Amino acid sequence: MPLCSLALATAFGVCWCFFATPPPIPQLDYSVRVFDRHGKPLRFFPSRDGYWRFQVRVAEVDPRFVAALIACEDQRFRSHYGVDLLALFRATGQFLRHGRVISGASTITMQTVRLLRPQPRTLWNKATEMVAALRLERLLDKERILELYLSLAPYGGNLQGIEAASLFYFGQSARRLAPSEIALLIALPQAPERRRPDRHPALARAARDRILARLANAGVLSAQDVRAAKSSPVSLARRQAPFHAPHIADRLRQSNPGRTTLAAAIDGPLQGKLENLALAWQREMEEGATLAALVVDHRRMELIAHLGSGDFFRVSQLDLTRAIRSPGSTLKPFIYGLAFEDGFLQPQTLVYDGPTRFGLFHPTNFSGDYQGWLSAAEALRRSLNTPAVRILNHLGPARLERRLAGAVPEQRFDGESGLSLALGGVGLSLWDLTGLYCALANGGVFTPVRLTVATKTGRRGQAILSPQAARQVDGILRRMPFADGAVDGKIRFKTGTSYGFRDAWALGYNSGYTVAVWVGRPDGGYGKGETGGSLAAPLMRRVFAVLPETAHEEPPPPFTANADLPPPLRRFAGGPAKDEEQPPTIIFPPDDATLAVGAGARLLRVAVAGGRPPWRWLLNGRPLTSQDGLAPRLPEGEEGLMELVVIDENGRAGRARFRLHRQ
Repeated sequence: MPLCSLALATAFGVCWCFFATPPPIPQLDYSVRVFDRHGKPLRFFPSRDGYWRFQVRVAEVDPRFVAALIACEDQRFRSHYGVDLLALFRATGQFLRHGRVISGASTITMQTVRLLRPQPRTLWNKATEMVAALRLERLLDKERILELYLSLAPYGGNLQGIEAASLFYFGQSARRLAPSEIALLIALPQAPERRRPDRHPALARAARDRILARLANAGVLSAQDVRAAKSSPVSLARRQAPFHAPHIADRLRQSNPGRTTLAAAIDGPLQGKLENLALAWQREMEEGATLAALVVDHRRMELIAHLGSGDFFRVSQLDLTRAIRSPGSTLKPFIYGLAFEDGFLQPQTLVYDGPTRFGLFHPTNFSGDYQGWLSAAEALRRSLNTPAVRILNHLGPARLERRLAGAVPEQRFDGESGLSLALGGVGLSLWDLTGLYCALANGGVFTPVRLTVATKTGRRGQAILSPQAARQVDGILRRMPFADGAVDGKIRFKTGTSYGFRDAWALGYNSGYTVAVWVGRPDGGYGKGETGGSLAAPLMRRVFAVLPETAHEEPPPPFTANADLPPPLRRFAGGPAKDEEQPPTIIFPPDDATLAVGAGARLLRVAVAGGRPPWRWLLNGRPLTSQDGLAPRLPEGEEGLMELVVIDENGRAGRARFRLHRQ
C-alpha cells in the first residue's frame, strides 16, 4: 500500500516538476589537497564541516568502478529522467507479493538528491526526493550528477566520496582500483557505519562478496576476477592523512581560496628526509629550543623544502621561518660587498680590528680581543665586528638599508638601525635572509622565492650587489671554515649569533641550492652560550649532505695580492687616526710559545695589533719576504728559538720570541 501511494504521488507530480524551476544546487565545501612537485600528496585539509570530501571528476575514476556502480545501483541511469519507473513498479509489486521490501527503486540521481539535502526516510520525503530527482536531471547532465554522487557518497566516519575512501582505506587514488576494492566501495555507502572495514571487517567482507557475486551475474567481472577478489583481505586500518610541509601547504591554501587541488614546488622525498633529520636533531636540543630551515633551488628560485620548527606537534606549530629576529652577523657579507662595489675596498685590502667608538656606540668583538691589521677577506671570514662597523660607517647605514630594502617584502629597514645594523640591529626573518643569500648565489640579483613550480624562469630581478662584488664575496665565503676547521670548497656560508645567544644562524649555498638554518627559542629567551657556528652550521652541513649532487665547480680566481693593489686600496682609511695608533704588537705567535709547523711549511701566519702597515719583517735579524704583509716566508728548514720583529710604516717595531718546531 505505501509503495502504491508513492507511485501515484510520483505520477501526479511528474507533470508539475517539469514545468517548475529547478532548485539551485547547494554550495558544497570540499577538502583541499596540496601535492608536491612530483604529484605526491603533502597535506590534506578537511572541509569546513570536518569531512574528508574531495571533488571528483568521472574521468578521474577507474572506468570499471563506474560501470560496476551503474550495474549494481542503477542499470538504466543513462536513459531515465531521474526516476526509474520500471524499477519503481517492480519494487511495488515485490512489496505487494511478499509484504516487505525486496529491492529498492532509488536511482543514482535520487541518492544524489538525498546526499545534497539529507532528510528523514519518510513516505512524503521519498516522494519529494523523486520529484527533486526529476528536477535535478533538468538542471544537470548525467556526467555532473554522477560526479556529485561520487564526491558525496558516505563511506563511514567523516569520509565522503570515492576518492576519500580510496585514499584513506587503500592508500591510493580512485583512478585505478582492484576488483575487490571496487566491490567494497560499492557496498559501503549502503550501510557506511555498519560495514566500516576498520571497525567491522567481517561485515565489510560479507557485503563486498555479495557485490562481487552480483557483478559476476551482471557480466561486469569474470568468474576468475571474482575468485581472486574474494580471496583478498579487507583492510583493517584507516590511514592517516599526509602531513608534510604543513606551513607551506597552509600558505598555498590561504592564498588560493576556492581551489581544491594545489601543487607546491616542495620536493616530497627531500622534505621527508629533512623532517626526519629535524626530529632527530630536536631530540638532542635543550628544552625550549627548536629549529627552522629552508632549502631553495636558486637556479629556479623555488622552495623545495621547509621546516617551520623541529617538531610541529610536540614543540611548536609556529612557522619560525617567518619570525622576526636579530640576524646577528649574517648581513656582514653585504656590507663588504657594497664596499667592494663602491671601489674603496678589495678582499686583500688591510682593515684594522681594534677598539673604536662612534659617539655612544662602542662595538667590540664577540671574542673580546682584537686582531689588529688583517685583510678584509680574513676579517669577514672571522666575522670581526669592529672592521665591519668601520666599513659600514664609511658606507653609511642608510645606503645599505636602501639597497637591501627591496629584497625584504615587509620593508623592515626603516632607517633607524644605524651602525648597529652590522651587528644584527634590525629585525629580519629566516625567509628574508634566505632571499638575500639566494641573491648572492645568483650574482647579486634578487628575485622572490616561489612556492609553486615555475612555468617561466626568466623573471627580471633586482640587483642588490654588482656581479663583480657578488663574485668577490662568493670567493671569500667559499674559503669559510667550519668549526672543525674543514673548508668544503663548494659551500659558501656565513653564521650569525644574536645578543644573549637567542638566535643561531647559518646560511649557505653551492652552485644549485641555498640552505638556511635558524636555531633558538620561540619565546625569545636567552640561549646557553652556543653560537651559529656551533649550533646552526652543523645542521646546515647535514642538510647539504642530503641534497642532490651539483655540477663540478672550478675554483675561484685568486684575489689580487695586497702588494699589487693600487696604493689607496692597500689599506682601508677607516682605521684609527695616525696619532691615536699604538706601536705594532705581534699578538700571534705570542711570546714564549712553541709553534709547531709542517716540515715543508714556508709561510708563518701572524696577527699584529697597532702600528700602521705596510710591514717589514725580520727573523733573528734577517729580513723576510711576506705574502700580503701578514704571512712572512720562513727560511727553508729553519727551527728552534726565534725572534720575530715587525716594523711599521713609521719605523716603530714590535717583537715576539717563540720556539719553532717542525713536524
